[in-house]
Amino acid sequence: MSPRSVLMATRQLYPVDPGGSWGAALAIALTLVVGAPGALMTDHPGGVPGPATTLRIPVDQGTSVTIWERTTDMNVLTYSVPTLTGSGASFDTLAAEHYTFTSDGVSLKIHCFRNAHSQGTATGNNIGGARLEGVPGYPSGLWATIIDSYILGFGGIESSRFEALGPDLSTITFMGDQDSELVLGFTVDASNTAPTIASFNGTSASEGSPVTFTASASDPDGDALTYAFDFESDGTWDVSGPDPVVIHVYGDDFSGIARLRVSDGDAFTEATTAVSVANVPPTIRGVVGVTAVANVTLRVAGEKWHDVTLVLYQGGAVAAEAPVIRTPGSPDDQAVTIDGLVFELLSGKVSAVVQYTPLDDPINGQINGANPAWLVLTGPEGTEV
Repeated sequence: MSPRSVLMATRQLYPVDPGGSWGAALAIALTLVVGAPGALMTDHPGGVPGPATTLRIPVDQGTSVTIWERTTDMNVLTYSVPTLTGSGASFDTLAAEHYTFTSDGVSLKIHCFRNAHSQGTATGNNIGGARLEGVPGYPSGLWATIIDSYILGFGGIESSRFEALGPDLSTITFMGDQDSELVLGFTVDASNTAPTIASFNGTSASEGSPVTFTASASDPDGDALTYAFDFESDGTWDVSGPDPVVIHVYGDDFSGIARLRVSDGDAFTEATTAVSVANVPPTIRGVVGVTAVANVTLRVAGEKWHDVTLVLYQGGAVAAEAPVIRTPGSPDDQAVTIDGLVFELLSGKVSAVVQYTPLDDPINGQINGANPAWLVLTGPEGTEV
């Protein structure tokens, strides 16, 4: 015999129910026996094994398995591989089906028990599909592709077992009541080869400026490629598509790596590149004003009848002015106030000039008399500065 897998079938006839309510039940167990090491056959509807063109992927190479089971509504059940290869998992449906899910590390075993004696599409063990997740190189997961063995329960539809294979979830299996079982395997096309990345790099830039990432990759099988980019290597693919050149703007300085994943739809290859984005000092855009509000009071004393003038300058220009004439009496009465003067603190120096002009004083004044003067600054609330 050539090193190929062969299909072997065994039949077992169950005894007639003493009550006579359901008669004889035929259970068929079909087992795929693997011949030479490394050879793998697929189970075809016609029962004839095909050529060894696929590669078996054991369950323990993945991280979890998702199973689609339909009882009126579709139930999506996900179990970790350590759970399946350990104590196993179970699920009970509204139709009184008790499922157990286990794995020997190679195959996925789906066992169902339903204490009923229905026929055809009214029977249990209704599986739409199973997918192995987390296999390196296969980001979309691997759907079950082969049936290693099965047990047809009471009233089940034998040909429906193939509905558990592939991604089509619109149809399901009807493996029968009482005890029924499916043992599924996962394979990939052995002729497919993962893409090869020739180069991956990004340009240097400053924050706020674009960084151009360029990838160069090829696929030995000529498959169309998809390029996914993770700009900050945070586990999130920021951009994905057929373009090997993308532009990204970092809003802040960054020093780290960017990731690239190139996929042909079945397998992928990854690469990284260093990224350096320089910091840029902040820029003040537009006009920023800093103001202060104060009341400015001029008090004078000394020789009477002198006229004294206060002139306030802002950035070299006159901002305000006010005169006062010294008359007999208290200096508190000889005062003038400029209220609510707004100082632009960033628009140049603020200065004050106090001057008097004795030559134009009233006739009773003395030209050479002294006139002490005070400038008093108070805030809007009246507090002296």
